Amino acid sequence: MLNRIFGLAIKEFLAVLRDRKSRLILIVPPLLILGTPRWMVYMGLRWRPLRRAEEILSKPLTAWLAGVVTLWTWHLPLLYNAALANENVHILEHLCFLVSASIFWWPVLAPVEDLRMPPLMAAAYVFAGSVANTLLAIIITFAPVGLYPAYLHPADTLGILPLLRGQWGLTAAVDQQIGGLLRWVPSGLVYLTIILSIFVRWYQMPEKEEFAIRQELHRPLPALSHPRSGI
Repeated sequence: MLNRIFGLAIKEFLAVLRDRKSRLILIVPPLLILGTPRWMVYMGLRWRPLRRAEEILSKPLTAWLAGVVTLWTWHLPLLYNAALANENVHILEHLCFLVSASIFWWPVLAPVEDLRMPPLMAAAYVFAGSVANTLLAIIITFAPVGLYPAYLHPADTLGILPLLRGQWGLTAAVDQQIGGLLRWVPSGLVYLTIILSIFVRWYQMPEKEEFAIRQELHRPLPALSHPRSGI
């Protein structure tokens, strides 16, 4: 029995590490953006429709809302439970996370420096995203049990759910609280890491470039010519 429990624990631990939602929001999009060659960005933006889409979607307010609203919407019980019950809806959910998170991170991590927001604005932007994620995690952590009914009666392929729930105290309420905390703490660390990297980049920035950024914050900017600052 202990071997089976240990095996389940390892399986669940690995599942946490493979948390697809967190990866599709916090890991995969930043890596995809940072790994995109600059020449590919310039080539793509030569196509007028793509350039126009980039100009619209990369505006900080638009990009921020795309990421945050999508995150909150798919955590509404109706949609969340539908994604758990239907594989097609589940795939759609993941596609929405991947696309919206890519839009969210683009103004901060774009391969071309001129397409990024100034450092201070970028740090505030990411911090605001972290606050939105934290509020969602707090709601999930302290919401009444049964917010997501699918987790009230999870699949018990090993037949040890009564042991975990009855003797070990891992009730549905505790399970939900752990899920909220996992979204709260590890995700917060990712946001914090990116904010710190922004400040490191700003600290390493040449003084002339920093002065130019401060000047550009006070006037409209042409696309691909100066760092972005418009909302």
